[in-house]
Amino acid sequence: MKHLLLLLALLYVSQKSRAQGRGSFEQDVERYARMLDLPAYALGVAEGDRLLFFKSAGYADSAGKVAITKDHIFEIASITKSLTSIVLQQLEQAGKLSLNDPVDKYPNRFFTKERWTAQTTLAHLVSHTSESRPVGSAFVYNGSKFNIVFNAFTAVNPVDTTEELTRPFTMEIEKGILKPLQMTHTLTRFTDREHGDLRKWVAVKYSLDAATGKYVPRPVNPAGMQSGPGFGMMSSVQDLVRYSAGIGEGKLLSNERYRKITAPFYPGSPQGMGWFTYSIADVDLHWSYGYGDNSSALLLRVPQRNLSLILLSPANAHSAAALLGFGNPLLAPIVASFVRNYLLNATESIDFEVDASRMGARLKKQRPQEVTDVFVHEALGAAMGLSYSGKAIVANASKSLELLKMLIRNYPSHSLWQATAAFQFIAESEDKTVLDFGKKMVAVFEKTNKVHPAKSFYAGLILEKNGDVEKAMTFYNALATGDDFNEQSYKLDAMMKVAKYEMTRNPAIAKAMLERLVRYKGYVDAKDRLYKEAHEMLIKL
Repeated sequence: MKHLLLLLALLYVSQKSRAQGRGSFEQDVERYARMLDLPAYALGVAEGDRLLFFKSAGYADSAGKVAITKDHIFEIASITKSLTSIVLQQLEQAGKLSLNDPVDKYPNRFFTKERWTAQTTLAHLVSHTSESRPVGSAFVYNGSKFNIVFNAFTAVNPVDTTEELTRPFTMEIEKGILKPLQMTHTLTRFTDREHGDLRKWVAVKYSLDAATGKYVPRPVNPAGMQSGPGFGMMSSVQDLVRYSAGIGEGKLLSNERYRKITAPFYPGSPQGMGWFTYSIADVDLHWSYGYGDNSSALLLRVPQRNLSLILLSPANAHSAAALLGFGNPLLAPIVASFVRNYLLNATESIDFEVDASRMGARLKKQRPQEVTDVFVHEALGAAMGLSYSGKAIVANASKSLELLKMLIRNYPSHSLWQATAAFQFIAESEDKTVLDFGKKMVAVFEKTNKVHPAKSFYAGLILEKNGDVEKAMTFYNALATGDDFNEQSYKLDAMMKVAKYEMTRNPAIAKAMLERLVRYKGYVDAKDRLYKEAHEMLIKL
C-alpha cells in the first residue's frame, strides 16, 4: 500500500508539472482562435507518440452535431512537402536517385521546360532555391514548382495510369511512410473500395460568406482527390503525431539524413529541403505548414525536446494571417505561445486586444531577451491576425492598428521590422504613421543592396504610398529587370508597375516589359487578371 501511494503521488506530481509547463498555452489557443475567428480546428501537443494536450473547436459535420476529434481528417496542403522530402531521402539511400541529379536527367511530360535550367537539381526544387541566380543561392517559396520533382518519381516508378495520374508519387508515400507507421487516417488519394470507411472521418470545410461575414460549412467529397509532391494530402492530428514520432525514433530515416533535410540549405536560409528550419535559444524548430482552399495546417517538431505541435483547421485564416511562407513561425501567435510555454518556461500571457498602453507596459517588463523577442513576434503576429479577421469583424481592424503603432513606438529598431512579412504588413496599411515608419524600414533594406522579390516589391509599394514614385520605381525596376524569380507574383506585379509608369514616358520600355510579363505568365498560369491586362495594354501600344 505504501509503495502504491508513493507511485500515485509521483504520478500526480508528474501530471501537475506537465500542466504547469503548459502554463498559458490553452488560454492563448482559445484567445488566438477567437482573434482569428477560426470556425473550427484541432490542435495537439505531443511528446514522442503521446498526446500531452489536445483541444478542438467547431464541428466536423454540416449539421453541427459531431465534435472534432484527434482522428478527424483535414487537408494538410503543403505539409505534403515534408513527406515528399522523407521519401526522396529513402529513394536516395536506396540508390534510386540523387538529390544532386539535374532535373533534366528525368523525362518530362507534364511541366514547362523553361521553368528550370541545365544547372537546376532536385535539391534546388525542394529547397525553394531554383529561382535564384546563381541557382541555389537564395530562398523564395514556390509551392507549385516543388511539384516538378514528380518527374523523378515517374522515372523510379514507371506506372502509367490516367485514372490516378500521380500514382508514381503516392505509392512511395504509402510504402515508405503510411504503412510502416500505420497512419490509417491519412490519404494521398481516395477510392471507396480502399478508403470508404474513412469517408465519415473527413471534416467539412468552412468558407467565409462575404455578404454576412460568417463561416459556412460545406461537405468535402474526397473521391477523386490526387496529391502531388507539393500539396494535396489529407491527415489527422493523431496520424501526424505518429509521423513526427516515427521520424524521431528513426523509423523512416537515419539521423544523418534527417539532418540533411532540416539544416539550412545555405547559411541563413529558413528552409532545408522540404522543411522550414528555425532556431531559438539554441533549440531547433523544424516545421512545415499548409495553406489551401479553406484550409490551414501546421506541423512543428522540436527534436531536442521530443515535442511536436500540430494544428489543423478547415479554414485558411491561420496560415493566411501569419504569412508563414516567408519562413518565420513565431508570427503565428499560437506557435509563439507554444515556444514560450513549452520551450522557454515563460508561462505568463499578454492579452494583445486590451488598451495599447497596458500592453506596452506588460511587454517592457524585465525578462530574458529570448522571451521578450518571442513576445514581440507574438504581438506583431496578433496585429496581423486582428487585421486579417478585421475584414469581417470591424472592431478588430482598429485593434490591429493600435497594436501595430504601439510596437512601432516601443521597438522601432527591432530586427523583426526587416522580416519580409513585416514589409508586406506595413505596405498594406493606409495609415500615415505606419507608412512613415515603413520608409525607415526601406532605408535599412536599401543598404543591404539586395533584391528580394517580396521585400523589393513591398519596399516600392511603401514608397509609392508615401508619394515617392521615382524612388519606388528603382525598387520595381531592379526586381522587374533581373533574370531571377521569374515565377514570383511580386516580380510580375513589379513588371506591371514599370509598364504602366513607362506607357507614355517610354512606350518601347513598356512594350518590352509587357511582352516579358506575358511570356513568364505563360509558363505557369496564363489566364489570370494580370495576363489579360498585359495583353490589353500591348494592343493599345
